[in-house]
Amino acid sequence: KVPTINSYNTELYFPKYVNKRDTIVDNQNILIVPQGTFIKQNFIGSNFDTLRLFSSTDSIELLCITGNNFVYKERIFNNLDYFVVLSNAYIIRRFIDFKIVCVPDLYPELSISKSVEQSAQDRIVFSGSIKDDYGFSQMLMLVTGNGVSDTLQVPIYQNVTSQQVYYDYSLTTVSDITDQTLSFSFELYDNDSVNGPKKVRSDL
Repeated sequence: KVPTINSYNTELYFPKYVNKRDTIVDNQNILIVPQGTFIKQNFIGSNFDTLRLFSSTDSIELLCITGNNFVYKERIFNNLDYFVVLSNAYIIRRFIDFKIVCVPDLYPELSISKSVEQSAQDRIVFSGSIKDDYGFSQMLMLVTGNGVSDTLQVPIYQNVTSQQVYYDYSLTTVSDITDQTLSFSFELYDNDSVNGPKKVRSDL
């Protein structure tokens, strides 16, 4: 008898920070998933004793759970291509090819500028925009120069992926300081929990 797979599905468990609901897809051999997704593939078939997965670098014999129900588990960090081979005592059959496309988390984007209020020379206004594919963990403003060294938290919405930002910095608390004697930098961190938050920096 010819070995065959009657049905298969893939359970997808996404990293929590991407805000995607875990799901199950049936009979799909091309999948696009965020990096860090955990997959569990279930193969149900007949007339075979062994099911192996072959990639360009490895081969894996899958565990049989019950009867002809075989399971493959993997956490996806890179693109993955493999094919399934079924076998019994008489026949070896290549059944289907799989392609899993891994989508890495992008770096956040930061654009910021400053202006000195004409009506108040002791007040500097910073404005700009930030963007990321899934969201942010924090944004900092670093102020240095002339004896000043401050790290300030910039208010942002962590779960809004594209937004405008504003920040007022007052010079009144420090005597003999102007915006010309200080250096300002902004650091923006995304919320990547798979690789750790990625940072971009803008110096003004």
